[in-house]
Amino acid sequence: MNYDILCKKVHKINLFLTFCLILLVLGPLIYLHGLDASKLYIISGIAIAGLATLNYFLPTPDKLTGASNVPRSWVMKIGESA
Repeated sequence: MNYDILCKKVHKINLFLTFCLILLVLGPLIYLHGLDASKLYIISGIAIAGLATLNYFLPTPDKLTGASNVPRSWVMKIGESA
């Protein structure tokens, strides 16, 4: 299998999993606390989803694209602890 095709599939799966994790974090927060109390988390989730989508479509090398996924997960953790 071609390395470039495999990397594109991995990046697409990573983007999908990022969206799933955002929904898994935001869903219970919105359910338990309501929309008004969860605004900060919703805005953070939208920002992370936007950056992840931008990262997916930008023509960057595969190693750089993979390395940028780590700071995005750190932002999610910071948002959870706030």
